[in-house]
Amino acid sequence: MSGMMDGKTMDTVIACFSGAGNSWHVAQTLARSLGHARVVMMTDVLNGNETLGDPQQLGLVYPVYIMGPPPTVARFIETVLGTMEFSDLQYLFQVATHASKGGACLAVTERLCQKAGMNVSYSAFISMPNTMVFDSRLPEQEQFDAAIVDADSSVDRIVQGIVCGKIVIPKGVVSSRLYLGLRRIPPRILATFSGRFVVTEDCTKCGLCYRGCPAGNITMTENGPQFGHTCEGCMGCYHRCPEHAIAFTTPPKAGYTWYNERRTGFMPEYRT
Repeated sequence: MSGMMDGKTMDTVIACFSGAGNSWHVAQTLARSLGHARVVMMTDVLNGNETLGDPQQLGLVYPVYIMGPPPTVARFIETVLGTMEFSDLQYLFQVATHASKGGACLAVTERLCQKAGMNVSYSAFISMPNTMVFDSRLPEQEQFDAAIVDADSSVDRIVQGIVCGKIVIPKGVVSSRLYLGLRRIPPRILATFSGRFVVTEDCTKCGLCYRGCPAGNITMTENGPQFGHTCEGCMGCYHRCPEHAIAFTTPPKAGYTWYNERRTGFMPEYRT
């Protein structure tokens, strides 16, 4: 199946934000199913290492963070989409991944796009395996695999809608206005995430956490990774570490659990 509208093949770019890898998997699956599609990471575009070009279809794929889009997604919309002119763009879609509830996230992102001068045509949520470990243990491999099968089926339905040029308006307009009125994710919450990580003596300084941090919050030193104050709470570094050397100042209530090796194949890298 290829990305088509009115019988014509559409050139598609999917802009993705992902840390632990759920949204990365969805973006890649969408691209393969749509055809004539490429995935770019929002962080790479913001840093000037990648360009969007002038696609006919543009997709946004990202996770739900505290009932809204991650700060990087909001910044991407405001500073990239809000300043570019797309001469061929005909269709803008968004897909947000979540582990439990998406809230008004799609409506929030739609309003951000409208402020940037763009209208979202299609919006959808996809449920993915949980990546947060503070309050619950991660799903076992069997549960994880079943969740991915369901998610891939959801991608198939979304692709069918995109190919047909379907219009889907997100719910939660009133809630989205309240959310934006509260200035999105409060800085104090992000500061809390930044101070939660501890690197143990098991660290081998392999740099996987550094290469996989979408927020650029980790720097590598001779003493190992150092965490800054721009963490967005994606948990990518925690799950990616092969030695489980990244811990927390306050241990998770249900005990430490991680993505296993099969799951870490979902995770993108941003740096070399």
